[in-house]
Amino acid sequence: MVKSLDELKHLLEEGEELLLSIFDNGMYHMITYNKNYNTLFYFKAEKFSKDQKYQRAYEEIIIPNSIREKLSHILAPKAIEILEQTIVDNRQYAT
Repeated sequence: MVKSLDELKHLLEEGEELLLSIFDNGMYHMITYNKNYNTLFYFKAEKFSKDQKYQRAYEEIIIPNSIREKLSHILAPKAIEILEQTIVDNRQYAT
């Protein structure tokens, strides 16, 4: 498991801010907000054998109400509701 979020910083692209990182079954599920593109991203990060660093393995643009679909197997419904509302209240994003 990653010892600190510093070990995940290399996954963030220019202008990205990490909103959520959850470790589950050997990979990270991450939600970021990219200020440059005014967009929310969901991605999974996995370790690959060569360098043993986490790398983006899957990525897509999301909107707050699609978070439930991505994280319902990890987070409780109330936690997802709070996360969605917090993102809506604190971010202006492209749809």
